[in-house]
Amino acid sequence: MAHDKCYDLAVDKGICFDVEFEYIDDYGWECKNKGINCPKTLNGCKEALCSCDKQVVDCWSKYPKPSIKTKCTHGKRIFSNILGIIFDSLKIFINFVSSLPNLVAGLFHRN
Repeated sequence: MAHDKCYDLAVDKGICFDVEFEYIDDYGWECKNKGINCPKTLNGCKEALCSCDKQVVDCWSKYPKPSIKTKCTHGKRIFSNILGIIFDSLKIFINFVSSLPNLVAGLFHRN
């Protein structure tokens, strides 16, 4: 959560262009002393992203590595949301197509 807010703040401050930009603007970093090191040569968005990532890595380093992998349901939720949008759009399209004969008949009906 804090990591996402850090990214959002970089966008809000105008340092980064957009939230999606965070996933395509690659930057270099180093792993030193079991931690992430942001090179001093970074600037702008790359520096902000590295700083955000460093914060989350520093946080994770305070806890032991989990012994089991917890199942993630987040991906399933996104998939079901996308399916819902597709099906809702399909219903709208079907309703529109089924109303076309009446619409066309109304265009050619003369009083």
